[in-house]
Amino acid sequence: MPAKCSTPAPFDTVRRNLEKQYADADYTPGWSEEELQAAFQDFCRKNPNEPHIIQKAQLLYLICQYAPIAREENDYFAGKVKHYNLLLNLRSKWRLAEAIKEFGKERLEYFIGDYTAQLDCNSHICPDWVTLLELGLKGIHDRSAALADTSDFHRAVKIAFAGVMILCRRFDAIHPAHNLAQLAERPPQTFIEALQLSFIYHELIELDGIQVRSMGLFDRLYNRFYLQDIANKTLTREQAAEILKYYWIKFFAKTEGKKFGKPFTFGPEANELTYLAFEAYGEMKIHDPKFHLKLSEKTPEKLLELACKVIRSGSNAVVLINSDLQEKMLIENGKTPEDAADYILIGCYEPAVQGKELNCSGAGHLSLVKPVEQVLQKASADWSYEDFEAAYFDQLEKNLALCIDDLKRWERLWPEAHPAPLLSGAMTCCYENNRDVSAAGAKYNTTGVCCGGLADAVDSLVAVRELLARKLVNNITDIALIMEQNWQGNELLRKTVMHKFPAWGNNNDEVDELAVRIANFAADRINTVPNTRNGVFQMALYVILNTAQNFGSQLGALPNGRLAGTVLTLNTNCENAHDFNGATAILNSNAKLPMHRFPNGTTLDLTLHPSAVAHNKGIRTLMTLIRKYFEQGGAALQFNIFGKETLLEARKDPEKYANLQVRVCGWNLRFVDLAPEEQQIFIDRANGGDLC
Repeated sequence: MPAKCSTPAPFDTVRRNLEKQYADADYTPGWSEEELQAAFQDFCRKNPNEPHIIQKAQLLYLICQYAPIAREENDYFAGKVKHYNLLLNLRSKWRLAEAIKEFGKERLEYFIGDYTAQLDCNSHICPDWVTLLELGLKGIHDRSAALADTSDFHRAVKIAFAGVMILCRRFDAIHPAHNLAQLAERPPQTFIEALQLSFIYHELIELDGIQVRSMGLFDRLYNRFYLQDIANKTLTREQAAEILKYYWIKFFAKTEGKKFGKPFTFGPEANELTYLAFEAYGEMKIHDPKFHLKLSEKTPEKLLELACKVIRSGSNAVVLINSDLQEKMLIENGKTPEDAADYILIGCYEPAVQGKELNCSGAGHLSLVKPVEQVLQKASADWSYEDFEAAYFDQLEKNLALCIDDLKRWERLWPEAHPAPLLSGAMTCCYENNRDVSAAGAKYNTTGVCCGGLADAVDSLVAVRELLARKLVNNITDIALIMEQNWQGNELLRKTVMHKFPAWGNNNDEVDELAVRIANFAADRINTVPNTRNGVFQMALYVILNTAQNFGSQLGALPNGRLAGTVLTLNTNCENAHDFNGATAILNSNAKLPMHRFPNGTTLDLTLHPSAVAHNKGIRTLMTLIRKYFEQGGAALQFNIFGKETLLEARKDPEKYANLQVRVCGWNLRFVDLAPEEQQIFIDRANGGDLC
């Protein structure tokens, strides 16, 4: 082990305590919330003309210098600060003030279920981990200090990083074994120092109200430190595995595994750390952090096999990514080949260039199916199906235009609402551009519009066509009336629609062609449209569970048999119980979609019964399925492997199934932590799962 590094207890013996470490943290004495707030207000009174970016840096400096910090002697890592949410509250105050000026208070509460728009300046970022590890805190501080007299940006970075250096020295005073005093003065030199620096930087960015949604290309970033320590015989492979477990459990402990998961990216090529990471991760049986594995022809079969074994074992918080397609797509959308090769997935599925891109990937969400309801409400009895479909696309275009217009208005508020000198200071592109990320200082500044409800939209349009063609209704207005009545009195007709009509996800060319047309229509009106940050809008074809529930709650009954108020179908899945032709058909339908047109990300959730991937043959089947889907042009895959019977048992006996994971959207949660109505979504989904 490195000099001065303590050796905590074996991970497995203290794991339960480590999972509660944030709840049970023991803090040193320090300034109270009132004292810190008073000092900040005093600074603002004495310096009334300082811009928000300087105020933000000064408050961070005060927290680093005076806030209580946690004692963590029996850990490999330190970094917890009692910050009282002061920076988050300041951001919220500024954001609200700017939003009221732009939209008015009433408009902020406006939501009718067709789209949402927000200022996504806090939930989808990947720091410049390369620069952080290469320059260290002092190097970043010094390069901006040299220019502090030339701009508020560099002055703010100087203040912020001076505060972080002070904080490291404070931690070192109570934890000399962590080498944090050295990290205040130089870049990291060992594996554990590199991880320690990344952890404390992560913690400080998040106390600023920003969610770090990628820990970067993990195996590429840290393998050199790992190999150097192994060569120097200051670290063994077994010790490194223990260190990784202590490191990852901190991210789990922060939310007790009940939030979005902390993403780590690996591949497509493998190194020693790649294998060690997956082995340790599999041993932990954990669902947070989550792993993103980039796959290409360069990926060894050995690594894919290991990943599949981890997924099948129940640690299925792994997204598999078609790296060749993703890189090509990024290049087509303005990234250099060199930058495209350094992409990670931010948050759930959104590709972005590590440390060089600020992709506000969750800024906009749009329901692809809401126009069905909107058009039905104004349809005429003499309309043909062709009239109805044309009206659907017209309404979809109007909704998209409104969404993008609102997003542009939100983005103009960013510099005043949420400057981020701590995040920006490590980004070399911001340093070179002399601009904060809030002022478009990143090299790439993209804005996402996430489109959800594809299956609901496709199947509803198909249902309208079939109802008219089969003369099961007299005209369009009959369908509208049935929807208004939420299918009451028409249960037999509803069952016919749900079980006898063609549906998305069954490799039906006619149905799938409609899905492709909808996807292309949206992509034509989103991709490459300029945003207000010297960048462009980008389409995503997915929707997370919370958004699917919110959109569904604002949506009436649909012609596909869906009842009013129920959740939309997630991502590019087929509707529950509509996988008539098995999982292979779902893959084939998805492969027809223009995946390269979703630069803000997409994925397919595939639910398989354990019997489909049992034994060694099952692992080979899973590997072949993944490779074949990617060869067909699929973008990303994630799995749930369980049977309906297991989920029903878990609902009855939650203690027995306390560690049962389900892939919720772009993250995993324990099944027993889901609300009953959310559990039912996965129980219904588990009806299928056969490979055929």
